[in-house]
Amino acid sequence: MNKICPVCNTVFSGKRTYCSNECQHKSMRTYNYDVNNPPHCKFCNKLLSHQQANSGGIFCSFDCRNSYLKQTQENYIKSVDPTTTVCCICGKCLTYDQIKRNIKTCSAKCSYELRVQLYGAVSEANPNKHVQYAIINSLRHDENLLEKQRKTMKRNWEKEEFRKKVITRMTTNNPVYMEGVVQKSNNTKEQKGILHTWCGIRGGNGKLSPCEQLLYDFCINNGFVYNKAINTYSLRKQYPEKHLAFNYKPDFTNFQYKLCIEVDGDSHKSVAGRLEDEKKEFCLNCLGYTVIRFTNDMIKGDMEAVKNAILKSLQELKYNNGQTNI
Repeated sequence: MNKICPVCNTVFSGKRTYCSNECQHKSMRTYNYDVNNPPHCKFCNKLLSHQQANSGGIFCSFDCRNSYLKQTQENYIKSVDPTTTVCCICGKCLTYDQIKRNIKTCSAKCSYELRVQLYGAVSEANPNKHVQYAIINSLRHDENLLEKQRKTMKRNWEKEEFRKKVITRMTTNNPVYMEGVVQKSNNTKEQKGILHTWCGIRGGNGKLSPCEQLLYDFCINNGFVYNKAINTYSLRKQYPEKHLAFNYKPDFTNFQYKLCIEVDGDSHKSVAGRLEDEKKEFCLNCLGYTVIRFTNDMIKGDMEAVKNAILKSLQELKYNNGQTNI
């Protein structure tokens, strides 16, 4: 659709009201710049639109902006000493930011070599912090060394003795178990009004819940062990896509007949709880264990039915193992 420009009466087509930016500027009555000298692009000298000029823009497009910055950087690099534009160790060209910040090396590895030249290698007689930091920083960027360390760690982790040492060290260095740390944390939370104290009783990790206490004596008398860990490391390697744990702790376990009893509270009703229970049962079943579950309501409602179910499961497992006497 053809239109007539209201300023110069030129016929043009398109969605614009004016035929050009010049006519648009002439038609405006309020400006924050000189009307007779409207702003132009800093790179290509093209007249800016009223919207660009009124918002303080100095470029007509992103291409002009990027080209101007690139040209400025190239001019700056040409103006400085050529020896400062290359790495003093390997001779590689430095970036504009490195040259601007007067950095002499292109990478952490070259930085380490430069510091060794300046301060000497690190030793007991020369414990130089500058070189020590450069060593750590250079190793973080050495992909070959990182891959070698990953393989070494994976190989060592298969050894039970190594795993025990790591677990012992992490437990010893854990601030939660350090004297005074917990009290200091609680004091700070109390001052800020965010201290939360658990008033109920939760089972797991060696702590008996009220429903587990009701079953404890009965299970112990029938050959069960409470909260004993079962190693699942072999399954973790066999099914890496399932992200299994290193071990699982059933509430009660009869290792002779491989029967596990789980007492489920309200947390097991959630989606995350059910998924975790499925993963746990999958591991135990792969290792030959049978898992039976009882909710808190079942134990509180009919304890005799729960005990009978446990005895029935034991009877079936003993029968399968060729032992008919309970």
